Amino acid sequence: FSEEPSFRGFAQPRLQANRTPLAATAIMAAAITGWHLPLFVMPSFGLKPFEALTTVAVTIWYAWLFNHAAGSALITLIAHATEGSINTEDLWPAGTDATRETWLYVAVWCAVAVILLLLFIGIEARHRDPLMPFRIFRIRSVLAANVVGFLLGAVIFANFLVLTLYVQQVLHWSALKTGVTFLATAGTTVIWAGVAQALTTRFGPRPVIVLGTVMLVIGCALLTQLAHVAGLWYAMLATGVTGLGMGFAATTILVVVQTDVDWSRRGMATGLVQFSRTIGGAVGVGLMGAAITASIGPGASAILDQRP
Repeated sequence: FSEEPSFRGFAQPRLQANRTPLAATAIMAAAITGWHLPLFVMPSFGLKPFEALTTVAVTIWYAWLFNHAAGSALITLIAHATEGSINTEDLWPAGTDATRETWLYVAVWCAVAVILLLLFIGIEARHRDPLMPFRIFRIRSVLAANVVGFLLGAVIFANFLVLTLYVQQVLHWSALKTGVTFLATAGTTVIWAGVAQALTTRFGPRPVIVLGTVMLVIGCALLTQLAHVAGLWYAMLATGVTGLGMGFAATTILVVVQTDVDWSRRGMATGLVQFSRTIGGAVGVGLMGAAITASIGPGASAILDQRP
């Protein structure tokens, strides 16, 4: 009762006022996943990181219902209440079976999201004046930007997830110290984005994107050694290099896309790149969570839920 009037009743129509429903839903998916993020790190709720995929999937479903019910938040509220009341714990109650139950839940909602996306594509392909003409992907730079944006989102979101858990639960850093570590990424990304624009004007986009990607890889490689060099200075160095890579790569990709399309399609092209990055982030978090669970196994909770 608190979420639907806010999410679908207030935010969805305002986001769709100057965006396509798909772009608006991507923003909603990112915001709602962030809203639920604390549940993934609170042991009492028992949510696994890969269940973030479910949040994205049901957000697409609710957006589809909202738009096909003349903007009725009541319909999405009923659907949300129904979905939230589904309990499959009685099927496989514990242990390995509980993990199987969680994967089933994720798989079902991902399947629903895929079906709705296919319906959207089918409707748009046959419509005389589609909201999002798919011929835009015939522009090579737009297609490449969406692929790269997806991969960037997957890497960065997964990076943030693992790093947050690791430095606080394993290295026992305080919330303030952890925040300072991430400040290096946010601060440097803003600074290097401006530098990237100037370099793109002078040297062209390709070398800037390549340099940004290389720096992103180096930053992630540095973070893998955090267990051996567990100082704040080293963490800020690694996240700062990551921020440099993001500033160079992500900003330049947007500039290229906005340059290669005409003015009437510039907003749509930009929204598509942001959408790909958001979906990539959700997939990255899900895959990383699954990888951690598979590699650590039953000891994951004991390791990540340590108390100083």
